Amino acid sequence: MSLEKNSNPEILLLTHYYPPLERIGSWRYFYFAQAIRNNNLKLTVITSKKFSIDGLHSESAESLSFIRVIECEYIPKIIESIINIFFDSKSVNYKNSSIKKNNYLTLWKSKFIVKLKLKLKYIRSLFGHFFDYRDLLILPFIFKSISFIRRNNLQNSSFLIVSAFSPPSTIYAGFILKCLYPKAKWIVDYRDLWSGNPHVKSKFDIVNSISYILEKKLIKKSHFLTTISPTLAKELSRLHNKAVNVIYNGFPKHMLNTNSKDLFKRDDLNFLKRSKIKLLYTGNLYGLKRDPRFLIKAIEELNSKNILPKIFLELYGHDIISSMSLINLPEKNKYISANTQVAYERSLELQRTNDILILIIDSIEKEYGTLTGKLYEYMASFKPILAIGCSDKHDMFKIINETKSGLCCLNDQHSIVKALEIICSEKFEFKSNIYNMSKYTRENQSNKFVEKLKEII
Repeated sequence: MSLEKNSNPEILLLTHYYPPLERIGSWRYFYFAQAIRNNNLKLTVITSKKFSIDGLHSESAESLSFIRVIECEYIPKIIESIINIFFDSKSVNYKNSSIKKNNYLTLWKSKFIVKLKLKLKYIRSLFGHFFDYRDLLILPFIFKSISFIRRNNLQNSSFLIVSAFSPPSTIYAGFILKCLYPKAKWIVDYRDLWSGNPHVKSKFDIVNSISYILEKKLIKKSHFLTTISPTLAKELSRLHNKAVNVIYNGFPKHMLNTNSKDLFKRDDLNFLKRSKIKLLYTGNLYGLKRDPRFLIKAIEELNSKNILPKIFLELYGHDIISSMSLINLPEKNKYISANTQVAYERSLELQRTNDILILIIDSIEKEYGTLTGKLYEYMASFKPILAIGCSDKHDMFKIINETKSGLCCLNDQHSIVKALEIICSEKFEFKSNIYNMSKYTRENQSNKFVEKLKEII
């Protein structure tokens, strides 16, 4: 059966990141799915079965049942059992001052995970993108999609396939489905670079060259590309000779209404009258690719000078404890608290109740287009942002300046000390407001994505 010209084709969204997994990518594609459904388009999400190794799971996943989801199992049961021994998908608070007071099994598991990740990092340095356990999803994605297509008689229809990258398995599967069903239209959404990603490169040039050639070959079949920032869009456009549309990650619209109630009450930003100043970092450190050491040293320097109220830093994230253990965080450091990942709503609450929100990014050129999803949540919390490692060449710098939501500095001790002194001074003007941030809501950005889909329907 073929579709009538004006009928709505089926849309298949292939993604590993999707609720109940609590990651920024998960919420990006959930809001895409929501916008597609709100525009009366047909949608089926084909995603992976979630395991504890992937990260924290949402407790409110039942509320997402109005979207049709097909799960793919891809990890053998015996391996799944072993994974669940070492990785816990539930939130547990680990304060740095009490890490060693937890039971020995928890501590042993934490150390084991650190060593395991270092081994995996070494293997990835050899094989680059060709070493990813989620490549096991390629065949399940394809078989589940083919089964759905046949069951709904879509073989001769111009349905849409959306591949959510990363991992690469979504692109491999999307490419094969496009080859099997030539009338289908294939869209790829990049949340990061593939062969051009400096953090997932092999030490062997031949491996990187193969990855580069493979990406160009596969993406040639796509109809259009989307990505998260202007810099990534330019890089992808040069690589693939295609127009690339920018769809920012954004933040939920309801955060503006919730957090803007105290928008014009600026007395709480007079940090010099405080007994202490609370800094918050939420997100991963990626094995110290986002390096907090200079921030920690800057805090120690300021606290020793006693020119500001005492500064405290809390860090929350999936890999915080394992990453911090690599720099031997002192057990009795009373100003620094390392914690594992917390539930999404708890993370938003922490952002509202702390004083200064910290972002750490890599200053290398390949990271100029990095726009971590946390940036938008921080913006919508209406608290000053300190973006460390961010220069005027970063897209993040431009957004923070456009929305007047904070300050950027280089990732060195002197720059961070100066930035904290400026933010905490009476002269610092924090002008972030609801009007210059509204375009960055997830709802607005997801609707932009749907409009692009409508252009090829």
